[in-house]
Amino acid sequence: SWRDRSFDIVSRQRLHFVIESIFTVMALLGLSIGIFIFRSVLIAIIIQSGVATVYYSCYLLVIYRIARFNARNLAVSVVYWLVAFVVAVVLGSVVSVFLTGISGALIFGALILFSVGAYVFLTISRLKNEQEVSNRHD
Repeated sequence: SWRDRSFDIVSRQRLHFVIESIFTVMALLGLSIGIFIFRSVLIAIIIQSGVATVYYSCYLLVIYRIARFNARNLAVSVVYWLVAFVVAVVLGSVVSVFLTGISGALIFGALILFSVGAYVFLTISRLKNEQEVSNRHD
């Protein structure tokens, strides 16, 4: 996975193992709490989603710090993603008023995919521009 390779590149496999172990235990505890204590699959999924969000955020922050990447780039990427997500949700909500069932779900899914594609395109464009500027200064 991208997480494994990221830590391989910076020769920090032990740190990767520690982070992976901690979040695996947290994920199992979260699912167990949701199912056995709250007796709700929905709450278990919500807890699992929260753990996964913290998990991936932690990975990104740690790898950015270890690799000495510019944290501003990560912040800009997060803002792009949030804007794309909000646009997709708003458009999906508008579409769901007119279309219900499978057609609404398909269009909402297409909007999410479009938003992710736009985010990836913008990120790649920004990185290419930064690289060109960097090459000009060298």
